[in-house]
Amino acid sequence: MTPEEQLSKLQKEHHELQIEHLRVNEQLARTREMLQMIMDNMPEFIFWKDKYSRIIGCNRNYAYAMGFENPDEIIGKTEFDLPMPREQAEDSFQRDVEVMRCGIPEYHVMESRVQEGDRIWVDTNRVPLFSDGEVAGILCTFEDVTDRVLAEQELRAHKEKLEQLVEDRTSQLTDTNRALEEINLKLETANRAKSQFVANISHEIRTPLNAVVAMTELMLDTRVSHVQREYLHSILESTDSLLFTINDLLDYSRMEAGKFSLESYAFDICEVVESTLKSLSIKAYGKGLELVVRVNPDIPAKAIGDPLRIRQILVNLVGNAIKFTAKGHILLEMRSEILSGEQLKLSIEVADTGVGIPDDRMEAIFRAFEQADNSTTRRFGGTGLGLSIVTQLVEMMGGHIEVRSEPGKGSSFSFDVVLGIVSPAEKCDWDATRSVMQDKHVFLMEERPLSGGTLRDTLVHMGCNVRVAPSVQAFVRMVDVGGDRADLIVVNTGLHGGEEARWLIERRSKGLVDCPVLFIVDRADSLKHIEGATSDVECLFGPVFPFELCDRIPQLMKGEAGESKDTEAGDAPPEVDEIRPLKILLVDDREVNRKIGQAILNKLGHEVTFAEDGQQAVDMSRIAAYDLILMDIQMPVLDGYEAVRLIRARERDTGGHVPIIAVTANALKGEGDRAVREGMDGYLCKPIHISDLKLAIQRVFAGGGKVGCATDHGTSL
Repeated sequence: MTPEEQLSKLQKEHHELQIEHLRVNEQLARTREMLQMIMDNMPEFIFWKDKYSRIIGCNRNYAYAMGFENPDEIIGKTEFDLPMPREQAEDSFQRDVEVMRCGIPEYHVMESRVQEGDRIWVDTNRVPLFSDGEVAGILCTFEDVTDRVLAEQELRAHKEKLEQLVEDRTSQLTDTNRALEEINLKLETANRAKSQFVANISHEIRTPLNAVVAMTELMLDTRVSHVQREYLHSILESTDSLLFTINDLLDYSRMEAGKFSLESYAFDICEVVESTLKSLSIKAYGKGLELVVRVNPDIPAKAIGDPLRIRQILVNLVGNAIKFTAKGHILLEMRSEILSGEQLKLSIEVADTGVGIPDDRMEAIFRAFEQADNSTTRRFGGTGLGLSIVTQLVEMMGGHIEVRSEPGKGSSFSFDVVLGIVSPAEKCDWDATRSVMQDKHVFLMEERPLSGGTLRDTLVHMGCNVRVAPSVQAFVRMVDVGGDRADLIVVNTGLHGGEEARWLIERRSKGLVDCPVLFIVDRADSLKHIEGATSDVECLFGPVFPFELCDRIPQLMKGEAGESKDTEAGDAPPEVDEIRPLKILLVDDREVNRKIGQAILNKLGHEVTFAEDGQQAVDMSRIAAYDLILMDIQMPVLDGYEAVRLIRARERDTGGHVPIIAVTANALKGEGDRAVREGMDGYLCKPIHISDLKLAIQRVFAGGGKVGCATDHGTSL
């Protein structure tokens, strides 16, 4: 190849290299422009420095932030040359030096000022740039996080404010709770003081009342005139009324203090209602009122609940009905509904034909100390606590109470309570009764449509064919004409004092009537015509319950009359065999109570020795042997509970056991339980009736169990 050719070739290659160089430069320029465009469009501030901390490149955002129109204008400058506080530039420089020395990236948020002087917060990242293994510079990115920092500061301030608010509120609540605790303590102290005051008042009233009742009963057992006897009975009735008021006050006080509780045990529903109504029937019949009971035949025999409080509700509602009714009737209806496998709802309604309640007093009568008539001219007494207590009792038993009334026509109170189910459920055996009474012909003498209808419905439920005589004349004709066709005759002697009974017994004595006869009587004096009758003549005291007829009529038809447990309304407890004369230590600090106790116990045939306080009782029982100790509770020197503890402790060492019956005027719930826990064998609540004391002594010595405190609201041992 000639030199000319070689030169031409070299020139050509050089030209191609120039072209390639231009192409590469253009490509690099485009790449640089692209990178610059990317960086310029990024929101962050981006710049990079050499190892001397001089800026060798940046994006437009950083240049603008530093006050330059063109990024090129900032190249070669350090941060000391830029419009920023010197301390900020110094801090940045020191961070550059540290990153280049360590070769480790650094991240932090710093406060900065822009050209306009505004404060901003910047999230800074310094990343070392390496060349041949050595740090040649730093890439810095700053992101404006002012909004985030301000938001965080606001959130932090809000949090601190909330924490302070919570702290303040907590302090306020602590102060409030402390104040409430002090108030509650004062209220509890006041409630205790009030309860103790009521208990003391009850005690102070019962103690002299005990003397009144005992002396009155002792006088009734002497020869007194008819007028004097009426006076003495009036005294006893007045003491009963006063006791009922005291018991209401005690119950209300316990309820208001939140210390009232219910019992829960199995009881006979119909027996509770029956005993309650029959104890009240004397007053109703004494006013000439008709007292009628309608009971759903399918009501279970037993349930689980508090029978004493159900009795208290009934005593109040039926007692009010009797008090506010001058003529007409009182009707009690009872039914039940199964709620679940464990609960039933017992519903009872008491309706009367009394004075009624004005509409504007309907709600007031359920409030404490309120009555339908609060005027000074009101005809009916009472504290106004009864319905308030009844309402609370009903609600405590899971039920509710309501009233319907029309002034001048009467009132109807209905309530329901939730009771537990006794499994297996027991009911009256109506099938067994129907097997005896099916298609039997029954003559029913009943002039009162309400009572007659109830009796007729029950007899029909038994399967009987019933003919009703609505008057004495119709009854006489019915018996004279068809007496030989009757399988049973039922006579209600309520209106005529037993004249029907006298006439019918005479007919039987002449052989004109030979079927069994059932008399239903309102008063004991009606029995004089029936005494000495044969075994197929039976008597029931009204009001009559369906289950009584279910039980007694089959017995009557079989000639087994008189063998049932029922006796007269207001029965006394079953008799216990008389016991031998006893040597009794009577412990009481009041002379009048000792005199009364001696009179009663001597009358019962017992020998009495006195002790005036608990310490004397402990000492005397150590020296002499007694068959029984009657122990008062509230006494000076040593109270009854401390005395019995000492006596029982001595007996544990020496052997033996002397029966001790607590005799106290404290009628608060739980006092009987405490007496038994302390070692007593029984508990009697003043005022004490002679019959109660006699029965208590008999039961203790007959092994009849613990003796309870009989009150108007039931036994509360």
